[in-house]
Amino acid sequence: MLREASARQPNNPVLHARLGDLFEKSRLFGDGADAYAAAARQAPDEFVARPKLAKCHVELDRPEAALDACRRGEARGPSA
Repeated sequence: MLREASARQPNNPVLHARLGDLFEKSRLFGDGADAYAAAARQAPDEFVARPKLAKCHVELDRPEAALDACRRGEARGPSA
């Protein structure tokens, strides 16, 4: 349902972030990284799932992309 909703509303970052959560929990890290990246591009100031995006990149053996996600998150301010 989330895939269909995000296809119908491709500019909705909340749907992409929720889809990323679903993929990450399902261990579909490539799809999760793509969904989180879409959410981050669409609403960079509101995107708070950078640690999950970084985890997806780590699981995909993409350390530089994981570090980039962390650095972008740090640049926006402190997080939990």
